[in-house]
This record gives sequence, structure tokens and C-alpha cells, in this order.
Amino acid sequence: MELFERIEVIITHEKLTKNKLCKRLGVPQNTFGRYFTKGNQNKLVIHLWTLLALYPEISRDWLFFGEGEMLRSDAPALDAPAGHDETAALRQRIADLEKTIAAQDETLALYRRMETPKTAEGKETAAPGSGSAAPSEH
Repeated sequence: MELFERIEVIITHEKLTKNKLCKRLGVPQNTFGRYFTKGNQNKLVIHLWTLLALYPEISRDWLFFGEGEMLRSDAPALDAPAGHDETAALRQRIADLEKTIAAQDETLALYRRMETPKTAEGKETAAPGSGSAAPSEH
């Protein structure tokens, strides 16, 4: 099984989407999607340690080399109560941070729209002091 196929198995096992995983890894979605071919899968290698940190129940040998079972035999029980499972707490923290980032992205987008003045026709003009003024009519 190819590396990109093993990561697809993890996505399915963890009930994720490629979009959610790429956000957790900090990779743009369109870039991440291109890694899922035999020719581009080598670009996934830099994310393997992060994947193991996010999903410690995954076997390193299986992820890196395709050897053995996907799940570690000494992995923490995933059905343990969340209060006693550090992995579940970390995953919840990641989900909370993703929501915070999304909200901040929306706020930044609003600020950017507010900073760009519009003419009466709805066209964007240069912000005051930006150095690019529209030519004056004489």
C-alpha cells in the first residue's frame, strides 16, 4: 500500500475528511489534495511525525513503511472516558483552536473589506496614503 493510501485509511478510520486533516496539518487544501498520487506522495513525508502526534494509536512502522498493523498494540484505549484520555482532550483542543482560527479569519476578512474604500460606482480605490492615487482630471 502506498503512503497516500495509508493516509487515506487514517482519514477513514478517524472519520475525517481530507479538508479537516489538511487544516490540522496546516497545509492548504488544494496543495494537500495534490499529494494523493503516487508521483506526489513524497511531499506527505514531512507531515508523518505530526500525524503520529495527532493520532498516537497509529503504528509508526505501518505509517512510515507499510509494515505491520495500522494500530499499535500498546495504544491507549480509544473508548476510555474523555476525562482520562489525553488524546481525546488534545483532539478537542485542536477542534476548538480550529474554530477560533476560522472566526479570526472571518474577522480579518471583514477588516480587509473595511480598509478598501469604494467609489460611488462600487469600484475599489487606493486607500489614503497608499501612494497610488487615481489620476486627477483638469
